[in-house]
Parts: sequence; C-alpha cells; structure tokens
Amino acid sequence: MPLQTVTYLDADGAAVFPHTLLIAERGAEVTFIDRYVSPDLERGLSDGSYRLWRDILDEQPIAKCEETGLRSFREGAPYQKFFRWLKWSFLPLLAFIAMLLAIFYVPLVAIAQGVIWVDEGNHYFCPTDDRRKLRHVTRETFMFDTRSPCVAPNLILDKGQVYDMVFQLPVRSTGEPVGWKDGNIASKTGSLTRVRAETLPQVLGVPLRRVIEASYLQPLVQTVDVSSGSNFGRVRISKLELSQDQDWPELYRVRVRATDTSILHLFANDAYLPFVGSFYDNNCGVARVTIIKVVPRHAGEKPMTEPDPEPVPMPNCALPATQVKTSGVVEIGSS
Repeated sequence: MPLQTVTYLDADGAAVFPHTLLIAERGAEVTFIDRYVSPDLERGLSDGSYRLWRDILDEQPIAKCEETGLRSFREGAPYQKFFRWLKWSFLPLLAFIAMLLAIFYVPLVAIAQGVIWVDEGNHYFCPTDDRRKLRHVTRETFMFDTRSPCVAPNLILDKGQVYDMVFQLPVRSTGEPVGWKDGNIASKTGSLTRVRAETLPQVLGVPLRRVIEASYLQPLVQTVDVSSGSNFGRVRISKLELSQDQDWPELYRVRVRATDTSILHLFANDAYLPFVGSFYDNNCGVARVTIIKVVPRHAGEKPMTEPDPEPVPMPNCALPATQVKTSGVVEIGSS
C-alpha cells in the first residue's frame, strides 16, 4: 500500500511548500503520493464576488487597491470614452463598411472587369480602323491626349520588330515640363506621365481601371492582331514603363517589340464603370509621341536624342485661368 499525504489550502494569497521525511531500510521500495488540494478557481472567484457584494450591501468599507499611474490612466475618463467610442461607434461602422464591400463593391469590380474585357475586344473604346489609311512604321509622330480613351494613329507594327517610343511633354516658360493630372491630383517629379492613387475615390477606383496593375494615366499600348479572325484573340494590352531622359526632362522613352503584325492604339489608363462610363473628362495632359523603327544606323532613321524644336502645344487645362485659349490644343482622332 502506498503512503499518501494530502495538503489542503483555502486562503487568499497564500502558498505552502511542505516537506515530508521518509526513512526506509536499505533495498526497500517505497511508493509515496503527495497531493495538494484547493478550491477550484471558478468557485474562488464566485465566493470573492459574493463577499464583495455582501460588504457593499452591509455598508462595510471596501479595501482599496494601491493607486498607480497605469491604473489612474486606465480608469480615467479619456481612456474609458475612447474605448466606448471604439466599441459602440467605430467597430460597428467598420463592420458595416466591410459588409457593404462584400455585398456591393466586390461584385461591382468583378462585373466591371468582365465588361471591360468584352468592350476592349468589341472595339468599344477603339473603333475599327480603316484599313486604307494604315501604314507601316518607319518614323511617325502624333499627339497623345490623356482625355482620349483611345489614340489611333493608323500605324502597323511588324512582327518581331523593335521600336523606340518617345513622349515629349509641353514645357513652361520657366523650362519645366508640364506633367499630367488626374482631376486635382498631379503627377510627381520624375514620373510626370503617371499619377499615383491618393484620394479615397482614386483608391476605390483602382480595381475599376482598364488595367488594374498600371497607374492612373500611365500610357498603355493596345495592339490588334491583323491576322486573327476573332476579336477576343486579337486585342492585347501592354503597359509602357516610361523613363525620363537624363538630359531632357520633357522626354520620356521606352523601347518595345511587336510580338505580332498588329495595329497600334494607345490610351491613358483610367477607371471605367459599366452603365456610367469612363472618367477621362477630368484628365489633363498631352504629349507628342514619336515612334521610330529600330534598324542599323546606316540603313534607318536616326534615334531621337533631342526634343523636337517645334514646341508641344500646352493644353488649356494646364494654363492659368487668365491664359485659357479656345484653340491650340491638337485634336486626337483616327484621321
């Protein structure tokens, strides 16, 4: 039979460390069980709450805890008001917004991207080109307007051919290039051909952009394969990662390679909402685009190393209110 001891403790804030002395003969085996017992925690808390409640009913003095800076802060009115506002105002509002996003916004984004995909293939943004006006690129120049959902210069890119594209921005009288703007949000120095999402409407519009991963107003190339018979297999869109020229800040360059013989279209990236329309009307920014076929120097066009001496017309939206003109802005079209 094993030896067994039981230590029972029912006291607040107490601890015991009992010692038991066992004496046995050499070679003997002893089994010893030392048990410690106390009331369960739930019962202890219940009894403590009951005693506190009885003391209050009996108007007995309540023992005060030690006052500390942390306790004063947590029991102070500002702390309590903040958590009351957090629990009853902010968190319910946050949950309400999350529910709205789940119920309305997410399906809206899915529908918008589906409609954009269909409309791009059906030439909703870029009308079908007149094949009689199309020409292969050697060195061509045309205007690019961020307010236009499609710029169609009537050009054909040859499969496997490399091209240099240079965007030349207008220049102010001070010598500074004129960047692009999406509404009241202007582009940043060094990246004047794109606008980062800053306002809440812009952030909400990111999933509604024609190309989600491209910035607002970032130039995009749409190519239409002339050999495919299906609309949905013909249209491809690529974003242009323009880099600013180190010597001429009004020039932005990129080199592209055509994967197929295709018709060239360009447009500035922006949001599109089905059944409402696009948001191109509030854009502001133009550029003169020069595209050059890259071939050996002795057999082809010279690369564009300096700005065109003819200045790029300043758009009305970039002029001070006292200098707005009714003409001078190049109209973009397919002619």
